[in-house]
Amino acid sequence: MDLIHLKKIAGKVFKFGLVGLLGTAIDFSLTFLLKDILDQNLYVANTIGFFVAASNNFYLNSFWTFRKAKKLSFNLYLTFIGVSAIGLLFHSIIIYVAHQQLHHEFYFSKCLATVIVFLWNFGANYLITFRKNNHVKLTQERFDLSDQIMPFK
Repeated sequence: MDLIHLKKIAGKVFKFGLVGLLGTAIDFSLTFLLKDILDQNLYVANTIGFFVAASNNFYLNSFWTFRKAKKLSFNLYLTFIGVSAIGLLFHSIIIYVAHQQLHHEFYFSKCLATVIVFLWNFGANYLITFRKNNHVKLTQERFDLSDQIMPFK
């Protein structure tokens, strides 16, 4: 791996991280609203916050981090959400262990899980979802993601 390739990857990690920070703000805000204000189950609140943030992250990472805006498809979105779902499973397990078993505060446990799952999400999306020579045929009809996820333009 040469220095130019490493710099490109580092740039993608940085952009992915910035998108992830926004996603984390969305995730934590929704989780807080659902769990602490509306008194919903913490795992339900966590799941909703995580998936809303993941959808936002797909949109932003597609256009900015990985520049795949012209190649968006429903299959690509499903791949991203699949990676996120695996991340959610890791996220929930880490929160369960840290919060329930090790008795750390819930939001500390959520922060720990978020950092660990960031590494999974970037690696899997870089190597699978947005790889340069994506061998997965994206044959389903393409759609304008802004109409599906972001209702405003």
